[in-house]
Amino acid sequence: MRRPWVYFTDARGKKQDKDAMAQALANLVTGNAHRANPFVSFNKRGELPDGFSWVGIDSEITGDWWNGEVGGYNVLTDTRSQLTERIRTKDKLVRTYRANLGDNARVWLLLYCGVRVARSMTIPVCAQEWKFPFSFDRVFWFASLENVFIEIQKQL
Repeated sequence: MRRPWVYFTDARGKKQDKDAMAQALANLVTGNAHRANPFVSFNKRGELPDGFSWVGIDSEITGDWWNGEVGGYNVLTDTRSQLTERIRTKDKLVRTYRANLGDNARVWLLLYCGVRVARSMTIPVCAQEWKFPFSFDRVFWFASLENVFIEIQKQL
């Protein structure tokens, strides 16, 4: 039995015809299954149907079918830019917070990553070294997936 392994391209914001994708995948697998000796993969843009980033065909897998979901994020661009934006948005309110509190009150910000299917993430190790400009006295980042928090460094 020949089994395909499939990775999809990032479809955020794009509408995709699932029936057309399934048919295109079926055509790719049936047209190339004979090449799996024991395995063949496709990862070049011209050889893959739209919506796929990698397809492999394995002739030696036996047993029940299984599936899973894979997601990813880029620590340096996605994560850091999201943190920057979240801190910047909340930082605009610090003056208002301080005006409504006592003279010696400290204002802290807690950012968090909740656990949701395909949206969870761990705090990157390098995040301990990142520095951001903010007016809060302290900023913390909590990841409920790990039950861990770090303090965000203030850029002076």
